Amino acid sequence: IRPGAVFVDIDNKDMVAALSADGHSLAIVARNSDTAASRAFTFDLTRLPTLGSTVDAYRTSRDEDLEHVAMDVKDYQLVASLPEYSVTTFVISMP
Repeated sequence: IRPGAVFVDIDNKDMVAALSADGHSLAIVARNSDTAASRAFTFDLTRLPTLGSTVDAYRTSRDEDLEHVAMDVKDYQLVASLPEYSVTTFVISMP
C-alpha cells in the first residue's frame, strides 16, 4: 500500500484494502495464517468503475519471497488461492 492511499472497508479480518492516491489502482493485502492448508478466495470487483484484464499479485510464503504473479480477471471476479502461511498483495489496475 503506497503513501497517500486511502483505506476502504473490506469485510474480512485477514485483509486490508486501499485505493491509491490517484484513484487508478486498488491494493488488497490478504494473509493466510493457517500453517497447514491453502485458502481460496473469490474477490467480487463489480463495484469498481473500470478494471484491467490482469491483476499483479506479490506473494511471500515459506517458499516465495515477494514472488510476482499475474492473474486474470473474468467477469469482474478474481479467483485466488493463498498458500499456507502467506501474505499476498493484489494490485488491481483501474485504467
